[in-house]
Amino acid sequence: LQEGQEISGEAISRALNISRAAVGKHIQVLREAGYQIAAAPRRGYRLISAPDLLNQIEIGRWLPPDSPWRIDDFPELDTTMREARRLAEEGAAEYRVVIAERQTAGMGRLGRPWYGPAGSGLWMALLFRPHMAPTEAQQLTLCNAVAIAETLTALGFPVGIKWPNDILSLHPDYPRRKLCGIRTEMRADSDRVEWLISGIGVNINMTEFPPELQDIACSLRMLQQGRPLRRSQLAAALLQQNKPTASSATAVSPNCGRDGWHMRSALASRSASMRQTVWSAVLPREWMKQAICCCCRKTAARNVAFWPAIWCYAPEFVSDSSLNS
Repeated sequence: LQEGQEISGEAISRALNISRAAVGKHIQVLREAGYQIAAAPRRGYRLISAPDLLNQIEIGRWLPPDSPWRIDDFPELDTTMREARRLAEEGAAEYRVVIAERQTAGMGRLGRPWYGPAGSGLWMALLFRPHMAPTEAQQLTLCNAVAIAETLTALGFPVGIKWPNDILSLHPDYPRRKLCGIRTEMRADSDRVEWLISGIGVNINMTEFPPELQDIACSLRMLQQGRPLRRSQLAAALLQQNKPTASSATAVSPNCGRDGWHMRSALASRSASMRQTVWSAVLPREWMKQAICCCCRKTAARNVAFWPAIWCYAPEFVSDSSLNS
């Protein structure tokens, strides 16, 4: 069924290889799910409107036929990350996405609770199996942030990236309020990544937030004077933008990497000279070297988490040969 187009029950019966009676039962199920479907004798069925649901059908309507994504949708999960992790451990192929209408135990950065009422946002976890070293995979959170910022910018929303995993509003009425958060988990050996999961939460159609979040969070709907967005369309757009190749995390976005991040940084208004002053005055070069070497000797996980910050803010330290000793 397509909005505005009529199709006969007989045509649906032939296409799905089911009886006319079964067609009528399926139509009733769709109506109960919120689809408005008109029926006329000798003319067939016509879809009047579809509900704002996040499922395979609705998201698939906006994806191209050759999209690699396989969608697992749930009315409710504790967290989409946990379900994606279970699928990864069971050997699920990459380009798998887990989406839930509601999360009961969603988490943000540092394990903080994530506010996500049902039917108002986009909560999904993307599974990748990139053929790359763990040192390359550290860029994927950054690349996802750039990809999301590019998607929202193309839709007309003024946004910026706050290191390392937040998308902030740059709207004058809601300056520097959080719109989106990203979490990345991976399982890796010393030389290769087994799987990597990127959890993404986007505030889309909320009209209000709890008191403790009112000054720090906002939604895309709030940025366009209360007009709701179709979440399935935004989900499809983000999936299309998040397609790293098997060989490089930087293929998530054409402008992924340090330059792409700086172009969309929510801190871009702060001058480069100020950042340079902070690095050179507060953290002198020798101190920085010692700090980096100390962190890198701790654990591999600490190394992966620490290097992107140095690479983005002070790439000259990363390329310094004295740090390789």
